[in-house]
Amino acid sequence: IGRRTAMVVCSIGMMAAGTVFVMSGSPALLIVSSFAFTLLVSMQLSFLNLYLSELFPTETRGRAVAGAWAMNRVGAALSPLLLLPLLHDKGAYTMFAVIAATLLAAVVLLVFAPAGEARRAVA
Repeated sequence: IGRRTAMVVCSIGMMAAGTVFVMSGSPALLIVSSFAFTLLVSMQLSFLNLYLSELFPTETRGRAVAGAWAMNRVGAALSPLLLLPLLHDKGAYTMFAVIAATLLAAVVLLVFAPAGEARRAVA
């Protein structure tokens, strides 16, 4: 499976796991869906790091990957500041709708993203 395909599958899986989490009242389903979501996030980040490193030539790869990772951390720091008030004011469904919309946007971007350089020599 290509990295872009794997990231799309992970995003769709995260949307499904999040939907189960939000709609479930069962403790077992809450645990299973949160575990699945966390596992898919970890897998997607690994695929993303590999894919990102394939997009840049060797001389700029380090800066590009470090910059992307820094943006990831900024997003991780800001997301609770944006999502927790939304959760408090509008509830879990609305908050997850924002997360799902972000995942859907990632899927659309990945469909149009350039192919990585897997199994090809990198200059």
